[in-house]
Amino acid sequence: MSQGARGIPIFVYAPGEEMLRITSVHKDVPGSFSDLISRISEAKLNILSMTTSVMPGEKSATMTLVVENVGGLALSEIKSKLEPSALVPSIEVELPKSGLLVESKHFPIVMSGGERLVLMRTDMFLQMILGLKKTFGTGGDVILYRMGYTYGETEMKKLVSLMGKPYLRQNFNELVGIYTALGWSKPLLTKLVPEGSEAVVRVGDSFECAGQRSALPASQFLRGHMTAVMDAVWGKGFTSKESKCLACGDGFCEFEFRRS
Repeated sequence: MSQGARGIPIFVYAPGEEMLRITSVHKDVPGSFSDLISRISEAKLNILSMTTSVMPGEKSATMTLVVENVGGLALSEIKSKLEPSALVPSIEVELPKSGLLVESKHFPIVMSGGERLVLMRTDMFLQMILGLKKTFGTGGDVILYRMGYTYGETEMKKLVSLMGKPYLRQNFNELVGIYTALGWSKPLLTKLVPEGSEAVVRVGDSFECAGQRSALPASQFLRGHMTAVMDAVWGKGFTSKESKCLACGDGFCEFEFRRS
């Protein structure tokens, strides 16, 4: 995993090691997380993975940790050190016997705005894309573009309603960063003419093109999504083309947008 990557633990597999799962509910106040972490350290538990959830407006937060019992304390001793407190009113300690712990305590997975999220491996998604193109040929490209556009159009309706077009226009550089936050790519806005009638976005490490080899530009889904974003923020009528593509051997993908 590269430096700066954001890991999302799905499972921990450590056969032969004594692992514990700790699930806690915290008051949403400063010091509640550190209160538990300090006691975990005192119990000589080594943290293997940690998931936290604090949604805006909520009065509490949850934390799930998978820890290794390197200190060799008995389960009863560990539980006594991890008793609920004023800051952490609920703590559950589990001792599985299989050496496999799946992160099944948090459901559903939600984004910052509360929207439900599903996780899918990029290599599996890529195989779905390649299968669609193999079955439908150039028609598959059209389907992928429309899927991306519909996704972006639906997503942007909420953002426009929440923030307004003037705000999104003023902060368009920051908005483009949403692709990085989602794990889709690392975009860079290299051109944006006044009033957004033209734009160029350079995209590094696109999930859609990773591992692909193609004679023609391959980013149909991402191009559709970005076109919908341009339409939503700057006004409908944008055309788009992919002038460079990672799958074609270029060092990055590049999209050009023009309002007709």
